[in-house]
Amino acid sequence: YSFIFISPKSDDGVYHYASLSVLFNGFPSINFNKETIPIFFIFPTYPFINGLFLNFINNIGFSINEYNYKIVVLFFSILNIFLIRYIFFKMLYKNIYCNLIVSFFLISLSVTPFANNFYINRPQAIGLFIIFLIYLLSYNIELNKINKFNYYIIGFLLGFLLILHPIFSIISSFICFHLLIKYLNKINLKNIFRSILIFIITIIPFFYWIFINQEHFVDQLFN
Repeated sequence: YSFIFISPKSDDGVYHYASLSVLFNGFPSINFNKETIPIFFIFPTYPFINGLFLNFINNIGFSINEYNYKIVVLFFSILNIFLIRYIFFKMLYKNIYCNLIVSFFLISLSVTPFANNFYINRPQAIGLFIIFLIYLLSYNIELNKINKFNYYIIGFLLGFLLILHPIFSIISSFICFHLLIKYLNKINLKNIFRSILIFIITIIPFFYWIFINQEHFVDQLFN
């Protein structure tokens, strides 16, 4: 599959190139002066995940083309619609107008820029899915319908959100702070500790990757 590909959006090209580098080099990178340089001008998390998927479909015999190179984005975009619908029904199950409200929301969504841009090869679809899932788990905490394994999941999701994209790093930080303040005196401290521990474990590989490539990281961050 060629690196020369005219993507429908400029971001498609940036993230697609980085994803292809995982397929050929094993990690998000660019080839410069016969040297393979790790990419840090975008967060490498999403290109790495998408690159693993491209590697998978390539290994099972499918050629990478303009139709399947962003199936990951399409998959999570569809999941977002189903998850949004599920959250609305869960919150409004006693409301006789629940179906009308959900339908109106989805119709409204279809006339926003989301309808034209949801299929762009960027990490936003995964990030939104994680945010909706965190909200759903948090809502279950309030209903006392959660076990200790859900705290592990929340910690992992918040950590993954932090390293997905700079915008989601900010959102993840605010969500962490909000949940700590909200549930500090309501739930067992052991459960909070479990979430924090999983959160730290989740982000360690990302920061370790930056540490061992700090020269390239600093160069791309400030130049």
